[in-house]
Amino acid sequence: MLTTDNYECTWDLFKSIPSLEHPGRTVYDETIAFNEVNVSNSKARLVDRNRFKVDVGSMGLSMMDRIELVRLSHPLHARR
Repeated sequence: MLTTDNYECTWDLFKSIPSLEHPGRTVYDETIAFNEVNVSNSKARLVDRNRFKVDVGSMGLSMMDRIELVRLSHPLHARR
């Protein structure tokens, strides 16, 4: 479920893709309709094997780990 405004590029892309099942509608329209019917009630981002919430405040990542993740997700900034 894409439920936040943080997906602006994705929304723009979805607005350009016509629906396969509904003429005159887009994938964006279908996604918004799906989100309205299937309201998210998530209480956790991650659970362990015993179905307990995992505190993801840090996930054990150091600042260097986080920088490396950013480098991985942005190829122009990756080390050569």
